[in-house]
Amino acid sequence: MKPIVMLYGEQQTGDQLQDVLASHYEIIRPETPPLLDERVDVCVVDFAGREQLASWLRDKKAAETPIAFPVLLVTVHDNLPAPGRVPSYHVDGLLIQPIEAAELLVQTQTLLHLRELTRQLKARQDRLISVSKAIESTSDAISIADTAGKAIYINQAFIDLYGYHVNELNVRGIPESLFVNPAVATDILTAIQQNQTWKGEVMLKTKRGGHVPTLLRADSIEDGGNQRIGLISVHTDITERKQSEAFLREQRIFEKALRNSSAALTGTLELNEVLDRILSNIGHVVAHDMAQIMLIEGDKAQIVRAHGFDDVHAQEWLQSRRYTISKNTELRSMINNGYSVIKPEVDPAWNDPYPFELRSVRSYVGAPIRLKGGTRGFLHLFSQQPEFFTDVHADRLQAFAEHAAVAIQNAQLHGKAQQLATLQERQRLAHELHDAVSQTLYSASVIAEALPQLWERDPEKAKRRLSQLRQLTRGALAEMRTLLLELRPSALAEAEFDELLNQLITALQGRTQIEAVLKTEGNHSLPEDVQTALFYITQETLNNVVKHAQATRVTVSLHHEPDTLSLSVIDDGCGFDPGAIEATSMGLRIMHERALSIGANLSIISQQGQGTQILVSWRNTS
Repeated sequence: MKPIVMLYGEQQTGDQLQDVLASHYEIIRPETPPLLDERVDVCVVDFAGREQLASWLRDKKAAETPIAFPVLLVTVHDNLPAPGRVPSYHVDGLLIQPIEAAELLVQTQTLLHLRELTRQLKARQDRLISVSKAIESTSDAISIADTAGKAIYINQAFIDLYGYHVNELNVRGIPESLFVNPAVATDILTAIQQNQTWKGEVMLKTKRGGHVPTLLRADSIEDGGNQRIGLISVHTDITERKQSEAFLREQRIFEKALRNSSAALTGTLELNEVLDRILSNIGHVVAHDMAQIMLIEGDKAQIVRAHGFDDVHAQEWLQSRRYTISKNTELRSMINNGYSVIKPEVDPAWNDPYPFELRSVRSYVGAPIRLKGGTRGFLHLFSQQPEFFTDVHADRLQAFAEHAAVAIQNAQLHGKAQQLATLQERQRLAHELHDAVSQTLYSASVIAEALPQLWERDPEKAKRRLSQLRQLTRGALAEMRTLLLELRPSALAEAEFDELLNQLITALQGRTQIEAVLKTEGNHSLPEDVQTALFYITQETLNNVVKHAQATRVTVSLHHEPDTLSLSVIDDGCGFDPGAIEATSMGLRIMHERALSIGANLSIISQQGQGTQILVSWRNTS
């Protein structure tokens, strides 16, 4: 499509212009001043036409970049303005009459070319303005440098983040001013010079000396001829992301430490060892210089463990102290609130009552050891650094204290259970001594007192009584040996199994009138757990014979080969219905459990009036 030229002015001048331009352009010749017409590319007017179009040209020029609508004025020399006077023609070119065709064409073409260049320039300026607005409005810091790495532009976000202006960056250069490690800046510039894009995380410095973790993306800037004219860098502050990553990383480490500590604390039931493990593991959860464990007794708290105090006298002094809870601010606060207490800065007066080594404490955090709504004690941590402990430390110490509370309670319950078990065992032994040994010895003493007189009256009867006395004392001795074996499980495991059976038989004979027989075949060592279980099964069986069977004879048989064993206890007593008794008998149930624990089979054969057989078979499968 041909460019459009508007001619306006006197008829004669217009005809001359049209004769020259018509073959090259589309001509418009309005008879009245036109409205703003976007189709027109250039306007050619004479002096009279310029006067008539003055207001229109002024509006047109004001509406656009002046050269975007070029005007060529054809006039005579007399109408030119005086030298130095600002023209009011609103024109872009002059053609002095008489008209030369070649000059007219050149001037028209030149104005059209200028118009196109102006439009391109304006479009580029518009784009630059848009880019500039985008750069200034973005939250990312942006810097532009020349090919030598000298800063030539930074946006407001850059100034806000790092505090530098362009000139300040160039005083020492970008690498020294901005980069914690200047070598990284050199690597970036080298990559850009090799037509590479650089992206990575760097640590940059602020004007005030702070450090900002930054995601940096750098690329070259090229002109229309693909020539590198500089580089642009986009800086994203990743401080929050790094803090989140660090928090998550620390949280994972904390959770792992807490799991490991929990496993360590619950790995023992001895209270003293639990307390030692609390102190040895708490450092994995919260760093500190010194630590204490307090347990509550009544209205006072006592330090039962301390760590980090090299002075033995300080340790002894601490553990000798009793603290009245109602008079101690920190302890009272932890009990009332149920949560940790932090003293970021310890008042020097706070240290006055303490030994010299404790006076180096500068900050403190404590947590209550709570369980089921009650406070059992306290964990105290100390640091020689002021303001060392934070709310995060307090939270972690509180979490650790909850695990410690469970471990301490388990150990205390275990200790009480052991004390109760010891008491119950003593009571059982007392009953055994009373029921068996004491009665046997009493019978023996009665016979012994009567023997001298009986010997004078009836020597034969006295001999029988003497034999009975011997049997009673042997039975009492065997009973005592059995009780001693139960008190020393290691002795029970070390004895020969047939000897253990013989002691049980002897003890039975000593306290009853039952005829007891022991038959053994083979004698091989047994695993400790197997021998112990078989001993107690036999003992329980013989006790049942004495208590329930009304038997006159019992036979214990042992057949032992290297890998197999069979044991039987057979009596001639009244018998019973196993189906009716086994489910309710604690003794029979325990016998079955003992057999099951060593992989043995236990069977009971009995009928009313037919006696009872207890059969145990075991095979070594190891």
